[in-house]
Amino acid sequence: MPSHDPVSQLVLAYAAERGVLLSDDATVADAWSALHRRGDPTPGLSLADWASPGAIGGPLLPLMANSPDVASVLEQLVDFHPLFGRDRLSVSRAGHRVVLRLEAADGGPASPDTADACFALLARFIRDVSGQGVAPDRVRLRRTPPEDASAYVPLLGRPWFGTDQDACEFDRDTLEAGVRHADPRVLAILRPYAQQRVQEQDRPFATLVADALADTSDGPLPPLAAVAAQMSLSPRAVQQRLAAEATSYREIADIVQRDRVLRWLDHHDLLLATIAVRAGYAESAPLSRAVRRWTGLSPRDYRRRRMTP
Repeated sequence: MPSHDPVSQLVLAYAAERGVLLSDDATVADAWSALHRRGDPTPGLSLADWASPGAIGGPLLPLMANSPDVASVLEQLVDFHPLFGRDRLSVSRAGHRVVLRLEAADGGPASPDTADACFALLARFIRDVSGQGVAPDRVRLRRTPPEDASAYVPLLGRPWFGTDQDACEFDRDTLEAGVRHADPRVLAILRPYAQQRVQEQDRPFATLVADALADTSDGPLPPLAAVAAQMSLSPRAVQQRLAAEATSYREIADIVQRDRVLRWLDHHDLLLATIAVRAGYAESAPLSRAVRRWTGLSPRDYRRRRMTP
């Protein structure tokens, strides 16, 4: 089953709100297709009109909302959009104009409905935080020109359809528009946290779970529910993401338990009874069975083997 990033969760939540029943392994493409079948020709625009800022979790929106101006809003979006979705955003400059481009994760065209939703949400956000009615000065969309483009006007004006890219262009006046209520102190606090989150995304999810378990110094390892809460995920989401990496919480917990028990066994001044307690076993017998399963040796034989030059 696929794990869902915040964009996917938002699209699937919108589809559910509209009464679209999807399977647990449904994708964003499945949701867009189902919404089209229900008679909505522009579900991406409809989602942008429906969604509230609070529906989008994580640090990205607070970062954007505490940026000093629209140019900085776009900077935060490009730097930290991996926290929001899998599609790629990039910025380039053309004179005094800035061009924000959207592509799929593989570098190909993004879904037309995803492009609609992305640019409409961004335009709505910029209008709200600036309080000046500013918006992208020009929107280019790859999608085929619709028979009726009136649905685009409230959020995106009159886009250019059938272009070679999905992009928003901003001129100097728009880029310099200030953000109301921006707090530079909040921005300074959030950016290092968001940078850490982006770096963590480059690591296998199983490694992040193992790190969370390894933070347990003594006693039994925490259950799945506790680690999931620590990672701000549901237990099911953790299981799904681990399954996508061909592992499980139980397998990772066993590896972490093995590593810490064998590390303690290397400290020859620690009694086996003490190690059993530190590892969360009620007595020494489960410790012995676990060490034999991991190494083929009893705890004492393992120690002797480690001591032999």
